[in-house]
Amino acid sequence: MRLNEDPNVQGLALDLPESLYSSKVLNAVKPEKDVDGLSDVNLGRLVRGDAYDCLVPPTVSALLALLESRSSGWPSKGGEFM
Repeated sequence: MRLNEDPNVQGLALDLPESLYSSKVLNAVKPEKDVDGLSDVNLGRLVRGDAYDCLVPPTVSALLALLESRSSGWPSKGGEFM
């Protein structure tokens, strides 16, 4: 993929129908340019807890922040995430 090698391209997001998502397609994007965090390398790092060593998708990042804040007492006792 030419965009992987282009130094002017800092990140790639694949806007594909779900039926086209496969390991071959997702791993065609270099992990350092995978802004969705869906390559095997980035998912593996995230699962292992190496979130600071990979690109974490914005939704996942927000969820992690919510979970971390919950462990520090927010929301108050009895609150739930929906």
